[in-house]
Amino acid sequence: MLNITTAKLILILKKIKKVIALVVIIFLTYYLFKSIGEIQSLNITFNYSWLLISFAVLLFVIINQSLIWFIISRLYNCKIEIRENFIIWNYANILKYVPGRVLAYAAFYHFYGEKNVSKTNLSLALYIDLIGNIINPFFIFLISFLFIDLEILNSYKVPSLVLIALLLVLIHPRIFIPVMNKALKYLKKDLISLDVKFRHLLAVLLLNVLNWFIYGIAFYMLANSFSTIEFNYFFLITCALSLSAVAGFLAFFTPSGLGVREGILILIFNLIFPAPVSALLAILSRLWQVLAEFTLFAMAVLVDVLGKYGILKLFFSKK
Repeated sequence: MLNITTAKLILILKKIKKVIALVVIIFLTYYLFKSIGEIQSLNITFNYSWLLISFAVLLFVIINQSLIWFIISRLYNCKIEIRENFIIWNYANILKYVPGRVLAYAAFYHFYGEKNVSKTNLSLALYIDLIGNIINPFFIFLISFLFIDLEILNSYKVPSLVLIALLLVLIHPRIFIPVMNKALKYLKKDLISLDVKFRHLLAVLLLNVLNWFIYGIAFYMLANSFSTIEFNYFFLITCALSLSAVAGFLAFFTPSGLGVREGILILIFNLIFPAPVSALLAILSRLWQVLAEFTLFAMAVLVDVLGKYGILKLFFSKK
């Protein structure tokens, strides 16, 4: 009886997720079409130099993400070649567009398993990466918040510094892991026992923070490809990106946070842009991101195919 009830509950939750995703997509589509007339009246033209440069910087950011994963995996003895890392990471990254992200993690276990990498070591590396995906945008949000030049926010800057210090304390393995185990015990799940070094977490955090600000620069260039934005809005834009990333990551019921991320961006961008421009930028940013990720996926496929036929071994073979 319990199994039937559980199965029905899972089925209901899946249907709810699909409905929520559909509602979000319909809302954004309606909002965009409603704004088309206003967008046309603004006589928007694109600066293709800014657009191409922003796209190139975005590719650099995504490649950096794969390299940060390479560093994490090497720290925990998941030793594969950097070429293989590029292929596997981009294969897994494209699977995040499947709701739930289960296939993305399954891809890591499958490909690393083929390389005889320990599942325990891989789980540890994925744990560090997961913590980074959740914590890094919060740090970016708080750091960017400190530099936003709005008088109404000045009174919140000291609390932001306190929160940054608090987050650094909370991510310490001696605090985080016991708290996690208490939650797992309450949920009657297996406890975790991971040898995580705090210095490793800090190093990965620093690399991700730097990469996030490069991402902010890429997005700033994208926005300037069809509008003129003063640089003092850079930190507000980066703050919006980090907040939308957290919302999109937590919205596991949509593929790669589709719709949720754009909704957050529209709400915040309305503070500095006309509403139709906010909608256009949010939708354009999604197309920009998807195109970059599928470009690198195609490159990963090409590298994989060429490698299998021995062409790349001329460059990557050890002498």
